[in-house]
Amino acid sequence: MTVLVVGHRLSAKERGVREAIERVTGEATFISSRLSLDEILARKLPRCVLTDSQQDTFEINRALRERADCSGVPLIALVDQVSEQNALELHRLGADDICSMYDVAGMTRRLTALERFDPAARTALSQGSCLLAQPDAYRRQVLGRVLRQAGFDVSFASNMRDAVAVAERVPPKVVVVSDELPPEGGRAALEALARHWLGAMPAVLLSSEANSQKVEPWYVVPHDSPPDDLLFVLNELLRPRELLESRASRRVLYATLCAFRAAGELETRYGLTYNISREGLYIRTFDAPAERGPVWLDLRPPGSKQAVHIRGDLVWMRTLATGARGTAPPGFGIRLSPDACPKADLQAYMQSYEGLLAMQPELAPIERGGGSR
Repeated sequence: MTVLVVGHRLSAKERGVREAIERVTGEATFISSRLSLDEILARKLPRCVLTDSQQDTFEINRALRERADCSGVPLIALVDQVSEQNALELHRLGADDICSMYDVAGMTRRLTALERFDPAARTALSQGSCLLAQPDAYRRQVLGRVLRQAGFDVSFASNMRDAVAVAERVPPKVVVVSDELPPEGGRAALEALARHWLGAMPAVLLSSEANSQKVEPWYVVPHDSPPDDLLFVLNELLRPRELLESRASRRVLYATLCAFRAAGELETRYGLTYNISREGLYIRTFDAPAERGPVWLDLRPPGSKQAVHIRGDLVWMRTLATGARGTAPPGFGIRLSPDACPKADLQAYMQSYEGLLAMQPELAPIERGGGSR
C-alpha cells in the first residue's frame, strides 16, 4: 500500500511519527513540499495522502481532484493537537479527516483500514442523474467527486446554454446550479430549466449567501460550504416523503468537534458532527469505534459556549473501506440513550437542537412535474 506524505516537518524532525507510518504501510513516500506532488502522482497512485501543512491543504486537494485517477484518494490532515478551529478549517479546505501527528494509535488504525480501501472503485449505489452547473472547474471537480461517490451519475455544465443542452440530452433527477453561472446567474438558469424543460424539480442553488436558506422553490447552499453539506441536502430532497415523515424529528446539518470513546475506554478519539436530531447524531471520522455498543460523547451543542456530555448507542457505521462511497461520509450514527445521559447536559443539547431547528428551512421533497420543450 502506497501512502504519500507531504510535510515540512515529518521528513526531517518527527522520526517517531515517520517510523510509525512506515511500519504500518510498508511503502511510504515522503516529500517536503507540494511542489513535487504532481511528479510523484504521475508515477504512482497513492492509496492515501497525509499532510502536516495546513497552508498547503487546499492546493494538495486541488492537485488530487484535478486528476481523474486521484479523485477517490483520501486526504488526511495531521496537526499538533486536534481543536475545533483547525478541524473545521481543514475540513473546509478539503481534508477528509484530521488526526494528531502524535496519535500513533489513531494513525495506525486509519492506515490499517486503508489496506482494504480501493480509491478507484465505484459504488454500486445508483441515485440517478445530477446536473451540476458550476463555472469554476475546481468546484466542479470537488463537488462532482462527492456526488459520484454517493452514487449520482453527474453531468457538468459551465454556463446556462450548456446546462440546458445537457438537460435536454439526459433529463436530470436533481439539479445543482451556481448563482455565478454565466451569463445571467443561477436563478435565471433554474427558471429557464424549469420553464423550458424540467418543470417542478428538486434543485439546489449554490450561493454566496452566508447561510443555508430556502428561496422558493429552491434550497440555497453557500458556495464555501463543505461538499458533504450539499450531499446532505440532496439526500434529504430525494428521500421518499413517507420516510421523512416517519422520523420522530428532523435531521439538520451541524458541524462541531466531537470527542468520543467507547463506554469504559480511556482513549479519546475525535470527529466532526455531520447532522443532529432529537434522537441522535452522526459523527464523521475515519476512526469509528470498532463495534456497536455504548459510546460517550463530548461536544458543544448549537449556539452554546459550553460542552455537554451525552451518551448513546452506536447503531450503524460507514467504514473507510465502504463509507467513502455512500450517502454519508465515513463515520457512525448514534442513537441517544436519554436515561444514561446527565440530565442537565441532555436538556442543554435538546434546547440547542430546537433552537437550530427553528432557524433551518425544511427540506421537503419536490414532486417532479412534467416539463415541456
